[in-house]
Amino acid sequence: MLAPIPGTVHLKMIVPDPPEPKVVETPPALASESERLARALIQVALEVCCSVRPVEHLSLRRFATAVRRHAHMRRRTLSVSGPVALHSLHICPSAGDEVEITGSARCSAETLAYTARFTLEGIPRLSAFRVL
Repeated sequence: MLAPIPGTVHLKMIVPDPPEPKVVETPPALASESERLARALIQVALEVCCSVRPVEHLSLRRFATAVRRHAHMRRRTLSVSGPVALHSLHICPSAGDEVEITGSARCSAETLAYTARFTLEGIPRLSAFRVL
């Protein structure tokens, strides 16, 4: 690439192109089956928060008590209700057999952010969930 030399009008010097950054592949945080299960559990929890499903759909086997409590309170205080569509889901490995999940979803005309902790030990379940 030619670049002008400072202080001159017609002289130019050759400037080499910057090196291209190396692409580093990151290994998937969860196996595809576990990722599908995490996506499904988050979808159910969001649908409860947006009054699409009843709170009883949050079984104690798959959802911690804190998740059920938060979903119940968000259901009462959230002003939107309607179908939920997940926009993004980002998975970050955490300590032990847990992963942290963040993302966004759309409920009616409003965009919601959420964060969750998914436990893989034993029966996979949502151990924490918050709609921000």
